[in-house]
Amino acid sequence: MKLFYRLRYPILALLLVCAYLLFPHLRKAVQVDNSLTGWFIEGDPALESYHRFLNNFGNDEIVLVLFEPKDNVLAEQNLKAINQFAMACENHPDVAQVFSAHNALIPNLNNGFIQGQPLLKPNSSSEDVAQQLARYPFIQEQFFNADLSAAKFIIYLKNSPDFGLKRKAILNELYAYADAYLSDERSYFGGVGVIFEALNELSEKEFSRFLLVGYALMFLVLLLIYRNIRYVVLALATILFASYFTLGIYGAMGHQLNLLSTLIPAIIILLCVMDVMHILNEYQSTSTPNATVEDKLVALKNVWWPCLFTSLTTMAGFISLSLSPVKILVSFGIYTALGIALGLFFSFLFALLLLAPAKKTRLKSLISRKQLLALLRVSERNPQKLLYGFLALSLIAVLGLAQIKVDTDSLAYLPQGHWVQKDNTNIERLVGPYMPLEYLISVKDGEKTNSPALLKAMQNFEEELSQKPYIGAVNGLHDIYRAALVERYKEDWRRGFEKPGIIKKVTEFSEMLSPALLRNFTSADYQIARINIAGEIVTAGQLGEIMDSIQQIGNRNFAGLAKVEASGYQSLYAGIVNYVTESQVKSFSLAVVLIFILLYFFLGDFKLAVLSLVPNFFPIITMLGSMGFLGINLDTATASIASIVLSFSIDDTMHFAYQYRRLRKKGRSAIYARRATISHVGKAIILSSAVLFAGYFLMLFGELKTVFYFGILTSISILAALVSQLFLFPILLSKFDK
Repeated sequence: MKLFYRLRYPILALLLVCAYLLFPHLRKAVQVDNSLTGWFIEGDPALESYHRFLNNFGNDEIVLVLFEPKDNVLAEQNLKAINQFAMACENHPDVAQVFSAHNALIPNLNNGFIQGQPLLKPNSSSEDVAQQLARYPFIQEQFFNADLSAAKFIIYLKNSPDFGLKRKAILNELYAYADAYLSDERSYFGGVGVIFEALNELSEKEFSRFLLVGYALMFLVLLLIYRNIRYVVLALATILFASYFTLGIYGAMGHQLNLLSTLIPAIIILLCVMDVMHILNEYQSTSTPNATVEDKLVALKNVWWPCLFTSLTTMAGFISLSLSPVKILVSFGIYTALGIALGLFFSFLFALLLLAPAKKTRLKSLISRKQLLALLRVSERNPQKLLYGFLALSLIAVLGLAQIKVDTDSLAYLPQGHWVQKDNTNIERLVGPYMPLEYLISVKDGEKTNSPALLKAMQNFEEELSQKPYIGAVNGLHDIYRAALVERYKEDWRRGFEKPGIIKKVTEFSEMLSPALLRNFTSADYQIARINIAGEIVTAGQLGEIMDSIQQIGNRNFAGLAKVEASGYQSLYAGIVNYVTESQVKSFSLAVVLIFILLYFFLGDFKLAVLSLVPNFFPIITMLGSMGFLGINLDTATASIASIVLSFSIDDTMHFAYQYRRLRKKGRSAIYARRATISHVGKAIILSSAVLFAGYFLMLFGELKTVFYFGILTSISILAALVSQLFLFPILLSKFDK
């Protein structure tokens, strides 16, 4: 500690240089990206299928736009608006292609195939367009809704390495085009990218707002408690430096904030405040008006070991997430552990820089030794009743735990009435289910995607899917051939699938006249086809069930011809549910084992290590039970909540157990050790809980549901952990360590 004290200014200077170098990486890190691909580790079958899809068909982020004018959608001014909006989108450098009425072709009667004239000619009247749509219902189905009250635009975005960073700007420009050429109130946007960018925007907003407000409130409470600006600056500097360096390194390693990693600064606040308050508690208990620098170093040395081991046990809880099959959880655990280590380092560095001998603060007037001993006497006089009370509460919590659903509903994370939710409702009202489910059809040896047998199987696949209430439009390669066959054979179009010569001719015309449309549904070598199935926006669990049903239908229709494989963004989304469950079980189990090993190593007493671990299960069970009763799912937003609760709960336990064990080793009686320990660390436990509760309770006013959930669950856990430390732990010590 003396060497650390002598080098404090050179260390600070070096850190400021490092902070300057990390700033560009910090800026990158705080650009939120909630892309689902970040949840999957390379080599995962779902991710490999997704990459195969991207390699063959480009970006799967389709933006669906519906234009519902107040008057006739086929009126001259509306047809002009449709053409202008579509052309503006097509000219955007990051748009691959746009399918809408503006580039729809009417089959040419001279050849009977897909060569033809534009649906929207410069001199076309609304009556002409209506007649053409009545004659060719396939075109109406593709580019308008059933009652011709709205026009569709299907916008395919280009794939690029930095697409996640560009998505926000791209969408904002598309929104601007809609404002310029369509009616803002009558145009609706839908798609995976639209939803996730809305989540990104709110994540950034809530991250900034609650970080600032939470900091301000906690520091105000600290100032009221200690009445010393140095102490407040100590907490502020510790948290700011720990957060800055953690996020800077996070960005330097190529990461960006997401729904989970936005919690890293919040966790750093939790642990830094607890470390700082234990440092201040020790300093207050040993400091006198005439204290010297040596006295300050002795106080810091006394609290160093318990702070070190609390940090190590907490880090172990988060490092356990490295067992998760989910990429985001792995990086979340690693960088949270890094933040905790940095928080410990900076708390002692700034303690050496800022603490100075001073008069006692009014801390003792807030919570006196007499009051702390009175709390302890409650557990000493009523141990049996309190144990039964804890047991009853735990059993009630278990009932709530049994009601927890493992599921993710990204759209529901947005606040009620958000414009994305409204647009989604309007799109489903106009065209029904629309969220794309992508499937790859990989042909077997000797087959091609445009063979009569494959095209017929695709048609049968579509017709069987269309019977399902949760399925909307189904689009694939077979649609191109069907459109040509309907024109040639009318009602008897199905027999065209039996004629290889006709199929070959349609292929030749399509390759010559509409290669982009063809490549949208099949690879150039005709070995992989794509079928796009419009489905409802549902939770990840429900989507998994729907996709299982689709898979069964696909396997039945393509048996012996091709392999049917779910792909695209939605298949990744559906796979999250199993990963979240697996992550919780594996990571929490490892966290308990690692923390117990560290407790045993730290305390040197097996029985005391067990007794120290047991009270920390109460806040976790209470939190999980609350999730069940409140209807909060175990999902992508709450996947790490058990590890977080264990992290701050074990912190106070370690300080209590360390002080208790030290007194017992000196030969003190168990009852004396309990009373002296509660007198020594009780203030820090209660006040740190009060500060943290004040900061995290504010999150209940968040717009983003993930912020609200984190706030309410953390607040409940803080209260449960406090009660457990003040009552349950002393009772267990009195029962089993006499």
